[in-house]
Amino acid sequence: MIKYRRRQQQHPTLTNASVRKRINFTAGLLSDELVLHIFSFLTAADLIRCTKVNTKWLRLSNDEMLWKPLFLNRFRTMRTTLPAPRSQWWGNCGSSSKEVRPSYWKSLYRINHNWRIGNSRNTNDGRIITCLKLETDPDRCHHYRLAAGYDNGGFTLWAFDTALPAFEATELVIHSPVMSCHESNHSSSSTAVEAIGLSFPVVLTCTKGMKLSAYHIDPSPRLIYELQSPIRWSPIVVELDQCPYESGRWRAMACFGMPVGLNGYSAGIQEIVFSSKAIISSRHCSAVSESDMFFTAHSRPESLEPMTALVYSEPYLMTAHANNTIKQYCVVRSKEKLELNFIQTLYGHTSKVHALALNTSVGRLVSGDRYGLKVWDLAQNGKPRFPMASASAAATTSVDIPYRDMRWLQFDSDKIVAALCGDRRCCGSDTNDTIFTSPKGVQVKIWSFC
Repeated sequence: MIKYRRRQQQHPTLTNASVRKRINFTAGLLSDELVLHIFSFLTAADLIRCTKVNTKWLRLSNDEMLWKPLFLNRFRTMRTTLPAPRSQWWGNCGSSSKEVRPSYWKSLYRINHNWRIGNSRNTNDGRIITCLKLETDPDRCHHYRLAAGYDNGGFTLWAFDTALPAFEATELVIHSPVMSCHESNHSSSSTAVEAIGLSFPVVLTCTKGMKLSAYHIDPSPRLIYELQSPIRWSPIVVELDQCPYESGRWRAMACFGMPVGLNGYSAGIQEIVFSSKAIISSRHCSAVSESDMFFTAHSRPESLEPMTALVYSEPYLMTAHANNTIKQYCVVRSKEKLELNFIQTLYGHTSKVHALALNTSVGRLVSGDRYGLKVWDLAQNGKPRFPMASASAAATTSVDIPYRDMRWLQFDSDKIVAALCGDRRCCGSDTNDTIFTSPKGVQVKIWSFC
């Protein structure tokens, strides 16, 4: 028994050191040329598995001469992207560099493989556009800038030229704010951009959480100031323009609906003048008089109706209310004071007005409810120029357009564009209408006067 034990001790045993040495044979047992020769018999799936062994095999598995024959054997008969010049390839056969670089032929193989099997990665981060603002470049004809606010509190700025034969938009800047875990879980309720203003190179955003932020684009967004309101004002719009005769200063106008007393509503505005570095001045006012703060005999009954839409174009502020009326205010601004004076109430709608568009330079107001549009001539004391129904019983076309709530309106010299949502019922359409329907049930309708 003792002799047997001596023979067992004298026989070479598998120690822990030798086991580790045999497992780690890929480090130096075989040369790179031998490993590449062995790898040349493997499939693409086997090469992918080899990349997970260690850094050396990762480098060798990405060699061009391994993936080129795999690509040519599988995709030779397909129309593929032409290979780049040899000088642009990543790495070469037998490279002694220890840096792991991506393989051109491997990338080409992966792309065509994903195309063949329909495998794709959705790079959309789930952002939803909540508001838009279009600005005309005063220095360049047919040149525009478009700002879009997202539900995560960020925004994107594009530039495009309508004079070009093919439409092409250039992304100038994209801003994604850094949010805390609490904000990211409640993005739709607090961080979504509800209103956006643009006067390049300054962008002004207001979120549903009533955070007003101004950014200076130089060339990336730089925060100028940030104001937080503890009260939820709704609805709200912001307008931004450069102060006349004062270079490097901008004026922001925040117009909002505000509660009055226990169940009343009125309009308020706040003017903020700032530079690219700080706020210079701020003042605010409202259309509420002292008698409107309480239920007295002097209280105007229209101030008790909730506000459904709001639009501002200097010097007028128009508000829509739940009793199917529209109210017109005039903003009086001077160095000494800022006032918001009530002018008149417009009647004519038979349903709640959810969308307003105003251009005081032409004296035109367009309002929309679920039954159609009305165009108002403000130059004639707000007398409606003509009604435009969203559907007509005498329509000659076979396109069925449902009655829908209008959530957004804009117009120019020859067109009116409206975004509609919420199906009610279907009926005919006028012949001068153009309709675009999205998969999510939102329609874009265009009235053309050309």
